[in-house]
Amino acid sequence: MRRSPKIFTARFVGISVVNLINALNYWMVGAMIVGFTMDTFDADSAVGGIVFGMFIVGALASRFFAGKLLMLMGNRFALLTGLALDFAACAAYVFVPDANLLCVVRFIHGLGFGILTTAAPTIVGQMLDRDVIGRGMAYHSLGPPIAAGIGPMLGLTFAASGNHYLTFYACLVLFVIAGIIIFALRLEPHDKGGKAAVSARGFSLRSFFDGKSVRLGVMISLCWFAVGSLISFCQKFCEWLGVPEVATVFFVAYSICMIATRPLVGSLFDKKGMSFVAVPASIILTLAFALLAFTHGIVGLLVSAGLASIGIGALQTAAFAQVAKQTPRERLGLANNTFFLFLDGGSACGPTVFGFLLLSLNYNQAFLAMAGLMIVATLFLIFVARKR
Repeated sequence: MRRSPKIFTARFVGISVVNLINALNYWMVGAMIVGFTMDTFDADSAVGGIVFGMFIVGALASRFFAGKLLMLMGNRFALLTGLALDFAACAAYVFVPDANLLCVVRFIHGLGFGILTTAAPTIVGQMLDRDVIGRGMAYHSLGPPIAAGIGPMLGLTFAASGNHYLTFYACLVLFVIAGIIIFALRLEPHDKGGKAAVSARGFSLRSFFDGKSVRLGVMISLCWFAVGSLISFCQKFCEWLGVPEVATVFFVAYSICMIATRPLVGSLFDKKGMSFVAVPASIILTLAFALLAFTHGIVGLLVSAGLASIGIGALQTAAFAQVAKQTPRERLGLANNTFFLFLDGGSACGPTVFGFLLLSLNYNQAFLAMAGLMIVATLFLIFVARKR
């Protein structure tokens, strides 16, 4: 009888912890950076928003070269490069003299974050047996929702103590721990003459991106366009409904549902395939936005949080696992890079467009428009599934 392949090896756990630390750093700093900017440099909210957004610009910029870096220089080099940029940025936060240089630091921080979020899942995808790729990627990707649940609380707690810099000091300690883990792990040596390095040479589109991942990338981009809008405007939506205190509970419910369902989603993917998981998940996400369009109270908000979390969590896990499953190991860095480029693009553009929608629509009407977008995403997903 064939033994089930192992998931929880030392390398798997180590890389997953590094991924968790990277996500924690994002949420801890992201939760307080606008307040830090406004309080420290006497800046207005517009400048605070620009400072926050420069991180996203940096993360997006990294998607154009992170996969190539992995294939040319190897996994350990990419991990340490991302970690070094993150560490340097967190140290620079303590000394930065004005908001202009803070924008540069945020961009560098985003670059490091983007490289690490490409490298970590690529390494995990390469080490997992294809029979357990769904479960493995599901367990690995638990880090970001866990970080989303506790990161903002930690960052805001440190900020509330009256010393914003405590957050940066805590992040520096976390990155030292991540560095120790990376050096302790036995990662496969990089072969500069291997298939991965050879295929990444040159400046053709194929040496930067993976064409097979584009369709799934477009689908996840549409989904995160909608979900990013909900996350960004959740607090203001709750204020509009007259229940501002529910915003915190919304995010807790969102994180709990995602953490609770991801292992099940991974198991279903391994047994039944992507379509069995992704199509129902897309319908659930559509229902979440349809409910938001008619929500006027606490119950509707919390049910929508649960549905949105289950929907996007299952969709992203299934699509990401499918990318890892269908891609040759030597091109997995480029495939993940392509997937995350679309994901980040959708989550960055969604709130901007949603904000413009609110100039002429109320929140319920704007969320109804997002439900319409999710119908388009579901139809596109069915098209992709039939093509496969």
